[in-house]
Amino acid sequence: MPAPRPSPATLERLVSPATTDVDRAALAVDLAVEGYTIDVPIDVWGLEPVETTARRRMYGYTWVPPALAPNVEVAPGLLFPGRMYDSRNPPLGSILVPLADGSYVTGPSPLPPVPIELPKPPAAPMAVFGIRQEDGSWTIGAGDTMPNRSVVAGPDGKKYLKETRGFWTRYFPAE
Repeated sequence: MPAPRPSPATLERLVSPATTDVDRAALAVDLAVEGYTIDVPIDVWGLEPVETTARRRMYGYTWVPPALAPNVEVAPGLLFPGRMYDSRNPPLGSILVPLADGSYVTGPSPLPPVPIELPKPPAAPMAVFGIRQEDGSWTIGAGDTMPNRSVVAGPDGKKYLKETRGFWTRYFPAE
């Protein structure tokens, strides 16, 4: 059974222009702590409910978290290792987003999440070239693990010597 909604008078006080942002936030937190379902964009920010629901549908949301619940970690349609938006199994207490016909999407997910294998970083030192300079050298790119004075092959196939001087590092032609 979904959590109860605050009375219309309380909701009117939440979005009233006379209520300050601080008071509005405090009232929303108090109501959520009491067990009421608070839809922050609609009940606190005062966004138009029909438009907000339409946007949620457009972006693929079938549920959204209420106030004080954890945010959605991954948007619908995106997959990250170990995390995904499960459109068919909303967490307990979520606010369901109705479809255009007024029905709701619930039930088992059509497909289980697929584990993604991330590439492992190389165990050996790695040269990462940045931007080519006018003198023919290359700036160092992020993630470079080559020791100083190493000779490596550049992106153009030529050999380069890594040289660290003070606060900068560059790859100079070694030939």
